[in-house]
Amino acid sequence: MTDARLPGRWLMDPAIRALGADHWTVFSWALMWSAEQGTDGRIPRHMLPLLHPNGATVADAEALVSVGLWEADGDDYRVRHWERTQSLAADVEHQRERNRLKQQAHRQRARERDGVTGYVTGESHRRGEAEARPGPARTSGENAGTTRVGARASRPWRESPDERFRRLNALAEELDAEPSAAPITDWPVRDVPA
Repeated sequence: MTDARLPGRWLMDPAIRALGADHWTVFSWALMWSAEQGTDGRIPRHMLPLLHPNGATVADAEALVSVGLWEADGDDYRVRHWERTQSLAADVEHQRERNRLKQQAHRQRARERDGVTGYVTGESHRRGEAEARPGPARTSGENAGTTRVGARASRPWRESPDERFRRLNALAEELDAEPSAAPITDWPVRDVPA
């Protein structure tokens, strides 16, 4: 996921403060568009209409050039000093590749730890979840003398709506059968001095 950053120092930057709402929208949307597309601040002229709800024009781009936030780049425009506040496309791609390799290694470790069976049979590879399903208790591999039973093993894994209704109705009847406190009318009343 990419992001465009708005540094706090821009709050006092005279060029930023001189922008009107429309030009600020064009400028900030250009940051987001360029970060997402990986153009390192280059804004093609044909993309200007996407940078404002009412469509940005060449006049809007020239206004940003005149205050020094953009510069002309042939027929296109470029956000000046992109690398000072935003991530370069090469850095973003490098981080994506690192994340991909990290995730791949994590999945490989999970496969080696859990074996292939969980993936083939559809059982969860998360620890403890398979033990929570109903059925006989299983012994753990290396400690054959110990038995693991999940906390939810006593209740059905999934209840049908009818089963749940019956269970909740029985619980409500049990609560109704318990003795309750005396009605309020039977409570002693004390006289309060006036």
